Amino acid sequence: MKEFPINGWIPQESFVYLHCQVAEAAILIKKIKVMSKKVNLNPRNSKVINDVVYVTALKVQAMSEKLKECVEYGNNIIHPVLGKMYEYSGNYSRNNS
Repeated sequence: MKEFPINGWIPQESFVYLHCQVAEAAILIKKIKVMSKKVNLNPRNSKVINDVVYVTALKVQAMSEKLKECVEYGNNIIHPVLGKMYEYSGNYSRNNS
């Protein structure tokens, strides 16, 4: 059995090193999944005004907590038909039909 010095160095072929690499990879994959989430928008639940996206309050309620972090509640408009709408600064996919 190999004995390793007690200075905190972990050889690359050890189980502990591989376990740490797998854990780091899992964290990176989770971050990528969160960054790639998009909200689906259409003309019935959003408006684009001067390249700024506004979403209805109903759409905000339907969003996940991560997507809600991109909603700017302080920046809002009152649309004559759709009502109160909030600025959204996150990733989105918008269907124009």
